[in-house]
Amino acid sequence: MNKRLILSKIFFLLIISVFSQESFWVEISGTPNLFPAIIQPVDGNSDIFVAQGNLQASLGDILFLSVSEGGMVQESYFIDVSIDSLEDCSSFFINYKKSGSKNLFTTMYPSYLPLGCSFTGVFIVDLLGNEMWGKKLSRSLSSISFLASFASDTSIIVNHFWDDELPLDQMLMDSMGLVMFNVSGEEVWNYFYKSNAFNEGLYYITTPTSSVFPDGSISILGAVEDSPNTFLDNFFILKLDASGNVILSRKVVNNSAWHPLEHFIDHEGNVYVVGKIYDDINGQYNGFLLKLNSEYEVLWSKMFYADHYNCLDIQFALGNDNTLFFAYVSEGYFPVIFGKMSLNGELFDPHGFSAYSPRVGVNANGSFYFSSSKKYLPDGSSLWGLTLAKSDSLGLIESCPEVLACLELVDINPPLFEDIEWTRSVGTKLPDLPLSIAPANIASSPYCGSPTPPHPYFYLPDTICAGDCLTPDSTYNRLAHQVEWYITGPGGLDTTIIDTTFTWCFDEPGHYQVEQGIWLLGCSDYYLRDVEVLPDDLAPALGEDRVLCQQPPYSLSANAPRPLTSYLWSDSSTAAELEVTNSGTYWLDASDGYCMLRDTVQLTFLDDLLDQGPALSLPADTSVCEQHLPYELLPQSPYTEDFSVPVISNSSASSFELWQAGSYEVQAEVFGCPIKDIFALEVNDCRSRIYFPTAFSPNGDGLNDLFLPQGKDYEGIELQVYDRWGGLLFSSQSP
Repeated sequence: MNKRLILSKIFFLLIISVFSQESFWVEISGTPNLFPAIIQPVDGNSDIFVAQGNLQASLGDILFLSVSEGGMVQESYFIDVSIDSLEDCSSFFINYKKSGSKNLFTTMYPSYLPLGCSFTGVFIVDLLGNEMWGKKLSRSLSSISFLASFASDTSIIVNHFWDDELPLDQMLMDSMGLVMFNVSGEEVWNYFYKSNAFNEGLYYITTPTSSVFPDGSISILGAVEDSPNTFLDNFFILKLDASGNVILSRKVVNNSAWHPLEHFIDHEGNVYVVGKIYDDINGQYNGFLLKLNSEYEVLWSKMFYADHYNCLDIQFALGNDNTLFFAYVSEGYFPVIFGKMSLNGELFDPHGFSAYSPRVGVNANGSFYFSSSKKYLPDGSSLWGLTLAKSDSLGLIESCPEVLACLELVDINPPLFEDIEWTRSVGTKLPDLPLSIAPANIASSPYCGSPTPPHPYFYLPDTICAGDCLTPDSTYNRLAHQVEWYITGPGGLDTTIIDTTFTWCFDEPGHYQVEQGIWLLGCSDYYLRDVEVLPDDLAPALGEDRVLCQQPPYSLSANAPRPLTSYLWSDSSTAAELEVTNSGTYWLDASDGYCMLRDTVQLTFLDDLLDQGPALSLPADTSVCEQHLPYELLPQSPYTEDFSVPVISNSSASSFELWQAGSYEVQAEVFGCPIKDIFALEVNDCRSRIYFPTAFSPNGDGLNDLFLPQGKDYEGIELQVYDRWGGLLFSSQSP
C-alpha cells in the first residue's frame, strides 16, 4: 500500500525575453540534477522557455528563464508547490501559455504512473505584479490532457475532472468540465458539458485546446476516447459564448484516423485545425491542416507528408503578414522541420534542424524556438544537457547549419462533420493549489548542436570470392530516419533489408549490386556499389597425388584458373614454386587476392619405389649371324610384364622378334612412369668361303682328276659348267 505524504514540489522558472531578431542556440547550466528535462517554448509572440525535470527522486522541477540578446540568462526562478501526493508521483508534463505579464501553467501526470497521482493542476505566475494562484484539476486522471489558455487578456478557460462526488477509482468522467477564471483566479463560470453523440459509458477528453473568435466567442477543440485502451478518437469542436453557453458544435463522423492537436483562429474568424492522420499505406502519421469557417464548415483540407517521417507534433502560428508558420516534429536526431505557408495552403521553404526529443514553438514574426534535454557532439553522440534555440525571422540560426527538408503539402478529402448537441450542469469548485516563488541561479553559454547529417556512402570491396560474408563499412547512417539496403544478383536475387547495417553471404558467383537508401527530413539519398563475386575454384591447384618419374629436385607449382598473388608452402616459404627433393606430403595456402586455396599433394620419387630392382632390364647389345635371325628380345622388369618396341609394334608384349640389325627402343610403364632403354642388334654374314680349281687333269692319275668346289661348312646344291659362248657343258645336282 502506497504511503501518502506531503511533498514540496519545486519548479524552476526560466524566463526568456528576447526582443530583437537575433538568433541564438545556448546550453543551460547551473541545474546539475535537472535530467532528463523537457523544455517547452510558448506560442504567440512571447519569448519564454519552460523546462521540467527531476531535481530529486520525488521532486519535479520547472525552469523559467529570461535571457538577453544572444541567449544569455538574465533571470531565473523556482516555484514551490505544496501538494498532497504519493512517493512515486514525481514525473509530470507541463503546458504553458502567456498573455502580457501573466504566465499560465497546466501540469499533468503521464499514463504510466499509478492511479492516485494527484498533482494535476493549473496555476498562474505574474512576475511583474508579484501575483500567483493555482487550482487543482483532478485527483487521479493521470493520462488526461488538460486545457488551459487565455480566452482574453482578462480571462482564462480551463477544463478539469474534479468531482467530489466520485470515488478515486471512478474518475474517468462521462462529461467535460470547463471553468473560466479571471486573471486573479476568481471563477466567472463553471460547468460540466455532456453530449449523447458519443458512445454510452465512460469516456474522457484528450488534446483539448481553445481559441477565441474576433467576436469574443470561444472555440474548444478536443477528442473523446471511448476507453483508455481503444484510443478511437471522436474528434469534436465546440463554440461557446463568453458566458459558457453552447452556440454550435460538430463532430467528425466515424473518425478513427484524425487526431486533432491544436487549433487557432485568424482575424477573419476562420478556424485552422492542426493534427495527425494515420497513413495506412506508408505506416506512419502525417500532419493535417483543416481550414474551417466560423460555422465549422470545411473550406479546404491539406496533409503534410514526408517519406519515412512519422509526425509526432505540429505547431502553427499565424504570422503578422497572414502567413502561417509551422514546426513539424518527428523523432530521431534530426526531428524538426520548420517552414511557412499561405492561408490558401501553399508551402514555402521547409528546412530542418537537429534536437533530441524537442519541444518547439513558432512565433508570429516567423522565428521559431526549439529546445532539448540533450546536446549533440560532432560525431553524433549525445550527452544530457539542456539547450535552447531561437531562429531569426527567416528561420535561420547564425553559424548553425540548416538541413534540407523534403515536405509535401497535398490536398486530401476532409473528414465528414455532423452537428451534435451538448447539455451542461453546474461544475464543482476547484480547490486551491498553494504556490511560492524564489530566485534561482541559472546560466547559459553559446552552443551549436548540429551533428553531421547522415549520408548513404558505404564501402564494400568490388571483387570478392563466392562464399564470402560481408558487412558494409564506413557507413554514417545512424542518424537517418530510415535506412534501406537493396541487393540484386544472380538467379533473380532482389531483396530489401531495413536496418542500419546487414551481413550478407554471397554464395553464388556473378555480378551483384548493393545500394543504400537513407531518408532524412523526408529527403532521400542513395549510393550504389557493384560487387563481382568470383567462383571459388582455385583448388585443386597442386594436382593429384603422384609419382615423380624424374630425379630430384622437382619444382612444385600451383596451376590455378586465375593468377595467384600470395603463397605459403608447407616449409613456410612464400615463393611461387617449391623445390622438392624428397618424397612426402606437401601443402600450399595461396590466394589470388580474393579467393583462398589450401591444397595438399603426396609426391613420391620413382626411385623410392624401386625396391625390387631396376625398372627395366635389357640384354647386352648382341651380334648374330644373319642365318640365325630372327633374334628374340626378352625385356625384364619385376614391376610389369608389358613392354613395347614402337619400331616393331605399338602393342604390348613380353618378347619381340628382331629380323634386322639396329637400335631398338624398348618402352614400359612402371608406377605410371614411362621407362625406356635401347637395345642394339648387329647382324653378320656368317657364310663360308668356296674355292674352285683353276685347272684339273681328268687322266685318272689320282691328281686333280676332279673339278669340284672345296671349302668348309657348305652343302652343294647344283653345279653347272658353260663354255665361252654360254653353252651348257655340264650339270649335276647334289645327291
